[in-house]
Amino acid sequence: MRRSLCLVALCATLSGCGKTVWQDFTGSGRGPAELQMDSASCQLDSQSAAQTDSSQCQKAGCFIAVAIGNAASQVNAFNLCMQSHGWQQVKVAAAGQAETQFKSALTEAIRPCNATARSAYPEDATKADIAKGLVTPTEGELGKVIDCVTDQQRPVWAKYHPEFLDLYDAFRAKVAVDAEDYDNGDISYKEYRAETKQQDVDFGNDIRERRAGGERVESQHTARYEDDSENDSGGDPKPVHLNHETRLKKIQAAKAELADCKTPHECRAARRTLKKLTAKKEKKS
Repeated sequence: MRRSLCLVALCATLSGCGKTVWQDFTGSGRGPAELQMDSASCQLDSQSAAQTDSSQCQKAGCFIAVAIGNAASQVNAFNLCMQSHGWQQVKVAAAGQAETQFKSALTEAIRPCNATARSAYPEDATKADIAKGLVTPTEGELGKVIDCVTDQQRPVWAKYHPEFLDLYDAFRAKVAVDAEDYDNGDISYKEYRAETKQQDVDFGNDIRERRAGGERVESQHTARYEDDSENDSGGDPKPVHLNHETRLKKIQAAKAELADCKTPHECRAARRTLKKLTAKKEKKS
């Protein structure tokens, strides 16, 4: 009974038993593995926190007060240790609220782009038809919409998730290249939507990998560009004449550059190189 009272009192004293999580605030992308190691180390350190002897207590109230004090001392030592390792404690409700604010801010940020987006589609087009891809934007206008959305949303990412800003820049750079290809008539709107949908999936995967503490890996989506020359209506690129082994090495390097490009200029250059390397030689009749 005494232990039960102690636990109840302790729970009420230490943050109301609200569920909390530890988050990395160093911006280095650490994940569960690093958290587990630092947590184990800090648990050992907290056991050496100063404790008050309760053997002289004659009343239950005294025992409970000492137990709470000792537990609080250990919790405080653990928290200070975790903070010194670059972790901060956030209540789950607060973390969820911050994410809600982030999503709301993203939506609010693109309001200035509504007029630009609207002018890119026929006047009689409905929002539902646009969302379903049933109507196509005017060639030459899509890039303006993409640039506007990127410029408006980037500060939101910088404020709420600076640890993912480089991933966002790379993602939007690839989308900008796809929009430019559509505006130039190199790809259809259906192809554009398929490309950007996959880019969005890759972006989400990159974020999950970083949150889990993993390294960024080459996107599987870049394989799409290996044989892209067959569908390029903007003129067949001239093939690069190299021996097989050298060609493969250069193709892999170009794929890696395309996966890691962070600006439209870098993405276009990498994509152009990859097209040249994978262009098929014409058969002599």
